[in-house]
Amino acid sequence: MQRNLVTSLNPATMSSLWRQALRSFGGLCLYGLVICLLTDRAVSQEDRPRHFELNEDMIRAVNTPANPQACSPNEVLGDLFKQISPVARIYPTENYYYFSFYRGGKSYSGSLRLAVDSRDDGIVQYACYETYTSWLEVNPKAGLEKQLSRDDGVFVTKISDFEYNIEFQDIGVTFVLNNIDQTPDKDKLRKGEKFVGRIFDESALIFDLVYNTIEKAFYFVLDTRKRIPDAFVRMKDNVYVGKRTGFVFFEDVAMKRFILIAVHSEEVNKNTPYDGPGDQLPENFYKDLGFLDYVYEAHPDLVGKLTSGGTYINSGSIFAIYSYRDYFSKKDFGFIDSCITKNPSGTKLILCLTRQHRSKSRR
Repeated sequence: MQRNLVTSLNPATMSSLWRQALRSFGGLCLYGLVICLLTDRAVSQEDRPRHFELNEDMIRAVNTPANPQACSPNEVLGDLFKQISPVARIYPTENYYYFSFYRGGKSYSGSLRLAVDSRDDGIVQYACYETYTSWLEVNPKAGLEKQLSRDDGVFVTKISDFEYNIEFQDIGVTFVLNNIDQTPDKDKLRKGEKFVGRIFDESALIFDLVYNTIEKAFYFVLDTRKRIPDAFVRMKDNVYVGKRTGFVFFEDVAMKRFILIAVHSEEVNKNTPYDGPGDQLPENFYKDLGFLDYVYEAHPDLVGKLTSGGTYINSGSIFAIYSYRDYFSKKDFGFIDSCITKNPSGTKLILCLTRQHRSKSRR
């Protein structure tokens, strides 16, 4: 994140309204320029030892011999399962288990996905590709995507609704899915808004997906009931950027909530964990939440085009909601002042800030 994207936060000049919000917003705390969002219900990870990503490991890995089969499931799964066995936790709510590695002078990214539509049929979705960069054009046809099953020597067995064992070459891994609480935070909803699901993004941030029944629009509200694994810097009044994620939030002061309004375009182009939560919808809970009813109300053109798990029937891509903008530099934030000028507060302002579009499928 560039330093010139942010301005200093001087506690002495904060409005009384902001001071009140700080006191009531689950225990926000100020450290100079950084706003840390902490609550008493924080997940305790303080005693966890540091995990170091070592440069020497990267150098050894990138200097391995060139291998045209670097993304072969037979090679990747064997090494991956040896490392993560016997238990692996899938945090993102679209059920992706992400990984990356170096081989033969190249960097690779990939994922395993236990999709709602296919995991009970013994299928795990596999993707592997050369990691996207900002200096080369992305080739969407490069890499490998495949549905793996017993025909490939991959055995998927259901243990419970949120536990699946995958066995490959006599190594078994139990994948634990994220049974994230779906209880609505009703205090954070305006009139006409509905809670339609809680999302755990691969960035490690948690969001409540809110649906405006009047405007038929979705937006992502930061879940602040637990510790937020990011630090935030004030850009301007009621607008904050995450130092780690680059996510930009607008503070809806009246509702004491933070709404995602933008993510960094380079992260979107590179398909990183910081490309936004639009493709991490709560698919394990679609049926219980009546999620697709809201989707079809907002987008009637999609009726008959999605499976019950939110997959496009014709293409196999997953349905995603991108109710936020992207930016590259400070100059891209002109829309904020424009929206505030046209709509000083309320729902119209939120809708302006979270201009919606859908243009991306997920590996």
